[in-house]
Amino acid sequence: MSTSGIATSSVLLILLVAAPLCRAQGYTPQTPTTVPYDNRGLGSPDVALTDPRLASNAMGNTPEQVADFLCPVNTCLCGANTCYTSQYGCKNGTLTQNPTDNGGFCPTSSSVASIVRYGTTAALGSTATGSANSYTVNNAVTAGQTYVSGLLHSVTLTGLSANTQYYYTVGDGNNAQSMSFNLKTLQAVSPSFSSYRIGVFADLGLTTNSTMTVEHLVQSNSQAFINIGDFVYADNYTPNAANRWDGWYRYLQQLLSYGPMIAVEGNHEIETQLDGTQFAAYKARYGNDVTALGGSGSPFYFSVNVPGAHIVVLAAYGADYSVGSAQYNWLQADLAKVDRTQTPFIISLAHPPVYNTYKSHYKELECMRQSFEPLLYKAGVDLAMYGHVHAYERTNRVNNYINDNCGITHITVGDGGNSEQLQTVYVDDGSSGACPAPVASRCPTYQAADAGGPQNGFCPPKQPLWSAFREAAFGHGTLDITPTQLVWSWHRNQDGEPVVSDTITIDKGSFGGCANHPATSG
Repeated sequence: MSTSGIATSSVLLILLVAAPLCRAQGYTPQTPTTVPYDNRGLGSPDVALTDPRLASNAMGNTPEQVADFLCPVNTCLCGANTCYTSQYGCKNGTLTQNPTDNGGFCPTSSSVASIVRYGTTAALGSTATGSANSYTVNNAVTAGQTYVSGLLHSVTLTGLSANTQYYYTVGDGNNAQSMSFNLKTLQAVSPSFSSYRIGVFADLGLTTNSTMTVEHLVQSNSQAFINIGDFVYADNYTPNAANRWDGWYRYLQQLLSYGPMIAVEGNHEIETQLDGTQFAAYKARYGNDVTALGGSGSPFYFSVNVPGAHIVVLAAYGADYSVGSAQYNWLQADLAKVDRTQTPFIISLAHPPVYNTYKSHYKELECMRQSFEPLLYKAGVDLAMYGHVHAYERTNRVNNYINDNCGITHITVGDGGNSEQLQTVYVDDGSSGACPAPVASRCPTYQAADAGGPQNGFCPPKQPLWSAFREAAFGHGTLDITPTQLVWSWHRNQDGEPVVSDTITIDKGSFGGCANHPATSG
């Protein structure tokens, strides 16, 4: 994995004059707002895998952990990704997750077929087949610390009709068959479609707060889901606790069996093993199913069209992001091909935020911002979403740390509920240690002069003008997409799901006069 975005030289600070680079018609930046920390949002420990919501109740080879992933073609259900958990724990030397599992029986992908039966009625008149894989996690310094996954079955259903209810089961039928699930495909990608909703979360983990986030997402009436990285936090444990991935997918089955997920790699998916292997769980459980998306050939960065939006997923950890890298060149070409008549909005996703006023991870990805922001701005990206920082923040339209009415709205929603708890310290709050030491970087770092001058040459002395709203609280977001608007809503866990704590509407008509939004220039 390249580390070109990480460097060793000292930081060069450059002050920018706070003047907008262009003036869009119909848009006014919001006055910076900070909501005081509410300690009802305190963190909580991980839920034990013995909890009935996470524990396996599958018998024999009964499929479980069913999840649907979005394919390059809208009418394609990719990866009914089912893990037969009774098939792990092979007693073959050091590959032992639990010495009592399966009596040493280790089936191969050829011994249990990957089959999905599906149809528009309960008769399930169609059948599709796929393939299975398994993986190990070996960070052991002592014997008995290697995790062996179950068979992970991936089946792609093609030729599905748009906006149609389907029923399906998974399993080969000879060994075991799952219960029946249902999925409604998204509408066709076209200039005309009805408003629909995507649920958005990041840094979820498996705590009591996490389960509340999921319960609210279930109530959100979302038709698809975006997971902006740091799925499980299994790497916070010993290697044999990699079975927390199993618990996570069991619990998330209530969402992902009926709504397809688009996901992003996070730093907790790296999971470096003794032999240097990285991202084993991420690739086997998700990444390998999306390598064809957007022609990238990578499990870490790709793109997909949904009704009304072209979604670009960017990699901060699994791929080089420097200017001229494979990812950079792919992004440049991908953005150039976007047809705004079919997908009027462009949304980018990455795990770590490039705009952030919390102490945690402050300016951590400055080199990535400087590589990608010019491309994203030129292409007229409307919205960028992130996780990583365990709190919530939304920016005004911004470019290069200056409010720019033709710029990008950035949203950090890394508040899914994980056990590392909330980040509550702002770099500008004046408390001792609030401003972190500058991270060594090859890139100059920028500070807009709109906050009265830099603090310690690195942090602003007050909330900068580009930061519109921030609050340290657990929660999730919903994104309603129409042909002319993106409507973002943020929901705190301590409130009921209908309560909206922050919202923003991005209207295509509000970019009039912006050269980077030619369809709406005036």
